[in-house]
Amino acid sequence: MHRSKVVLAGLLIATPAFAQGDGTGSGDGTTTGDGTGGGGGDGTGAPTGGESMPAPTVEPEAPMKKMTVGADLAFILPLGDYADGVSAAIGVLGRFEFAVNAQLAVTGRLGYIYNVVKDAPDGYTLSMIPVMAGAAYKIGTSGLFAYGEVGLTNIRVSLDVGGMSFSDSETKLSIGAGAGYAMGKIKGRVGFYMPGSLSDDDGMGGSTTTTLFGIMASGGYDFASF
Repeated sequence: MHRSKVVLAGLLIATPAFAQGDGTGSGDGTTTGDGTGGGGGDGTGAPTGGESMPAPTVEPEAPMKKMTVGADLAFILPLGDYADGVSAAIGVLGRFEFAVNAQLAVTGRLGYIYNVVKDAPDGYTLSMIPVMAGAAYKIGTSGLFAYGEVGLTNIRVSLDVGGMSFSDSETKLSIGAGAGYAMGKIKGRVGFYMPGSLSDDDGMGGSTTTTLFGIMASGGYDFASF
């Protein structure tokens, strides 16, 4: 009987200790361990977004090329008094362009123009050296542009007869304006061109002045841009 009391007392002492051990309140239970309620474990409370996606890279735009060097072949159809003495004129011009912005460019052209003179005596030559400065403005994005030029043209008349040479030249104010079209490195222009005027002796002690103007058409190629 005495032994049964001892065993019963031991059970009573052990029961509270067992309750404080692996119960649901403090040990490895669901509230503090790796259960669903904890915030520090690998449970369902962790973020599920995964790794962040890298931002897309944007290629920087290439800087606009400011300067262009090219050449133009020109054909002039004379009009008015100019057409009375000249059938046509052909020439070649070097061209320089400086882009102020995407639409506007400052231009310069320098060249040589040969005139096909009607009923000219052998050895007679009429030539021109134009030096022009102007601007070209792009119209929209189609390649169409408008241009205007002003400058000086040296008009030279020479005659070689019997082994002797005679020549005379005048430098005149020149203007030109029109429209053009650019496609890649190829440019075409057509417009009004007035290289100046030409003075001739009228044989009576006076002189006559012929104003030279016509339609100039040119086609060119851009050799370099930088």
